[in-house]
Formats: sequence, structure tokens, C-alpha cells
Amino acid sequence: MAATFTDEGMKLYWFPADTTLTGTWAALKVADFTVTGVVDLSDFAVVGGCEFQAAASDTIDEKVYSDKGKVVVPTYSNYTGKGQFRRDRTDGTLSDDDVLSLFDDRQDGYIVKRLGLPEATALAASQDYEYFKFTADYVATINDANGGYEEVEVGFLAKGDHGFGTVAASA
Repeated sequence: MAATFTDEGMKLYWFPADTTLTGTWAALKVADFTVTGVVDLSDFAVVGGCEFQAAASDTIDEKVYSDKGKVVVPTYSNYTGKGQFRRDRTDGTLSDDDVLSLFDDRQDGYIVKRLGLPEATALAASQDYEYFKFTADYVATINDANGGYEEVEVGFLAKGDHGFGTVAASA
């Protein structure tokens, strides 16, 4: 199942790479979703603007920044990611969870997408999710109709850890 964020109501989270988990990536616990630093991106994700999915190939075929040629690198877990997010403002003031500040310094972390349930469904054990490890690569502001920057696009570079999990019981 491709994890393309196209459906309103899905849950999408950002876990910084240094998040201390009580579970594992294949069996996160409910408490892991509320650890300091973990951000629920669901309210900020632009429907149709976020795509996190497995790639069709088992190699990465990219032009290396410092080289004029292409490099083909075999990998066991090839996937892609990009996201468009609305900025988080309350009465004109940006919050600490504003997407531009979350991804402005090439952070490593995990995108976790809960699968198959509406956003309003409370997080609980036995729910399925898909996870992707990324470096947030570029952040581009998107001009709105009034000349402001109320949306940002974030490109993500795959870091080789992708899989599916089920939320584990807290005990």
C-alpha cells in the first residue's frame, strides 16, 4: 500500500531521529506518539501535496552533488517523500510547531503515517502504520494569493529505513 497522503482525515507524524521510544519502529506504543518533539502534522498537511511511498526500483539512480555523473546505488528499501504543509499561526503568531522551523536545518527523522482510520479515531493498540526515515532536504516557501508564505514544501531524502508496524499495547 503506497503511503500517499491524499485523504483528508489520515494521521501523519514527524518523529525527530533522536526521539527516545518505549517501543520499536515496528511496534511503537501509544505513549511514543506524545513524546516531546513528536509533531502531529495532520492538521498542516496539504491534501494531495504529501507523498510518502515505496519507489518502483531497488536502486537509487541520482546525480551526486559533487560529481557530474550519475551514481547507481543498490538499496533494500527505496522510497520517496515530499510534503506540502500549511504554516501554523494563531492570531498571526507562528507556533513552535511551525513547519518552517521544524524542517529548516536538514533534520533527520521519521514520517509515520497511520493507515486506514479517520483522523478523529483515537490512537490505540493494534492500529497499523507505515514509517519512513528521512533527512528533510530542502524547504521552499510557496507564495499564496496575497504574497505571503502560508505554505511550505519540504523535500525528503530517504535514509534506508522503511517499514510497516502495528501500535503495541502500552504494558
